[in-house]
Amino acid sequence: MRIAGDENAISPHLRWEVFVIVVAHGGRAKAEALLSLWKTSSNSDERYLALECLGRASDASLVKWILGLVFTEDIKDQDIYLLLWLMGSSAHGTTELWEWAKLNWGRLEDVKTYFSGCDTRQYEQALAQKLERIETRVRWAARDVGNVAPWLKTHGYLEECQWSN
Repeated sequence: MRIAGDENAISPHLRWEVFVIVVAHGGRAKAEALLSLWKTSSNSDERYLALECLGRASDASLVKWILGLVFTEDIKDQDIYLLLWLMGSSAHGTTELWEWAKLNWGRLEDVKTYFSGCDTRQYEQALAQKLERIETRVRWAARDVGNVAPWLKTHGYLEECQWSN
């Protein structure tokens, strides 16, 4: 990442951590800087780290903005997972990602169709693990939503209990 024009200001060994901190605490301007890095860097490792770390936004409005990038010309279909895989690791990210997924389910099926025709051997295990993680969370939610949703509402995490069995 460039700081005052210096491409070596951040050690390559620390870039992931720095990018995560920047997007989690830097607001929209810093997220836009990471997006710009994704678009312009000639270093592919740096580019992919920038895109991946955008998924660590902790502010709901920033998460929505980042999710709005998914089906634009800025993000290729094969790179969408880089942006989304960390999105579920924060409370706002999980909530906004779920709402976004419900609205864009048809488009997600298009991505799934795209990958069905690709050679995924290099990252097959990672894809399988992510799918298993999603399926596990869906089963957990279906099983425990009746207990969890009222608790979340009682403790101020949900404005109103929208979920049901």
